[in-house]
Amino acid sequence: MLVGYLIARLKELNLYDSANIIITSDHGMDIAMLNQSIDLSQHVNISKFNSYGGLTQINIFPKNGN
Repeated sequence: MLVGYLIARLKELNLYDSANIIITSDHGMDIAMLNQSIDLSQHVNISKFNSYGGLTQINIFPKNGN
C-alpha cells in the first residue's frame, strides 16, 4: 500500500524514471549471517555512494553530484 503510494507520487512529480528505489526488510529476530548477505556491488555502482554500517544495518549516502 505505501509502496504503491510512493510510486504513484513519483510518477505524478515526474520523478519515477530518475529515482532508484531499494526495498529492504528487517531480518526480524533471526540470526544474520555474513554468507547470506546481499553484495550490493553486484547490482549498483558503489563508486556513487558512501556506506557505513555492519551486517544487519547499513547507511547509504550519495556522493556529491549523484
